[in-house]
Amino acid sequence: MSTSGISNKRYRSSLISRLFLFLVTAFPLTGAIDIVFDYSYDTGNYFTDDRKYVMDQVAYAFESRLANESFASLNPDDYSSDLAFYVNTYNPTTKASLNVYTDTATSEGNIMGSPNKVVILLGAKSVGTGSYLAQASSGYGYSGVANGTFLNYWNNTRNSTANFDSVGGAITVNTSFTFYDDTDLTTHTDATTSGHTDFYSTMLHEVGHIMGFSNSWDAWQANKSSNLWTGSNGVAAYNNQSVPIDSASQSHFGSVTEGNVNCACHPSMATSIPINTRYGFSELDFAMLKDIGYSVSTSPSGTNIGGTYTDPDWGGTYYVPVEMTYADWLSPGGSGSGAAGPEPATVFPALAIISLVVLVIRNRRKPRSKLGEIKNIL
Repeated sequence: MSTSGISNKRYRSSLISRLFLFLVTAFPLTGAIDIVFDYSYDTGNYFTDDRKYVMDQVAYAFESRLANESFASLNPDDYSSDLAFYVNTYNPTTKASLNVYTDTATSEGNIMGSPNKVVILLGAKSVGTGSYLAQASSGYGYSGVANGTFLNYWNNTRNSTANFDSVGGAITVNTSFTFYDDTDLTTHTDATTSGHTDFYSTMLHEVGHIMGFSNSWDAWQANKSSNLWTGSNGVAAYNNQSVPIDSASQSHFGSVTEGNVNCACHPSMATSIPINTRYGFSELDFAMLKDIGYSVSTSPSGTNIGGTYTDPDWGGTYYVPVEMTYADWLSPGGSGSGAAGPEPATVFPALAIISLVVLVIRNRRKPRSKLGEIKNIL
């Protein structure tokens, strides 16, 4: 082996390493959990680009704190099982009962139960101003013959008294209300003067239910004693006291005391969201997700271009994580362009570029012989 050959290999290795480092920096691979919004049932086209943009930033608020979380497939076919597993929810536009099976893709190509994905069906329906702002629903069922491997994973890992990991569900927005659809989430004072209920706050709350704020799950019930939350992380975030839980739903906060909420800001999962306010997903909210088994980081991962928001009533100041501006979201390569692709969408072009450049560097003296291989990667 010649000295020249060693030098060339080191150069190529160094170049590839530098390229990889650049691309990882340019395309941050944040969020092990991918919250995917599916608009297959939004036949009334309620979710315009501005609302889809808000939804993607709602997803980022969770994803940026769950970068170390992961879970495997919940498709029985992956466990050699003859069982049919489904998400029991409703059509988010018609409100008709709906079972979404894990082995069937939606018209947008999303599959419930995919590894590291939470698929949420979105839609809207007018149900009157005397009812809810929006409603989330998610339940799971199965029938048939299941082997022990699948049932063990579902009952002891994804849905146990110590852990819950969401598969997804459906959210219906009540079109009887007028929401403030804010496409500049880098500033927040406008949310306190809009005269409407904040769409971001409303949908953040509903996704919180899909992620586990529900009395349906064993892990949630295991952290409660009557109407008090006794989970260690929630208690620590509430000035070392048990957290009041709403007695009616058992899935919201009850009447929390301002002085006990360490962030001095209203938690997202309160029973109501008044007009002219913005509720971020607070440390108290995240603490309770941690109690039901999620791996929650102490601060957001990735690039946060969101500004600070000061709670108009309690005075606490905190960040609202924002992954990208509306203009960047709409631009080519963003998650938008009317499609609102899964978050984060940047890893795939980054890996494609890395693969292409590596092939070109390795075969720069014989580019024609690898042309077919390059085409397949692209």
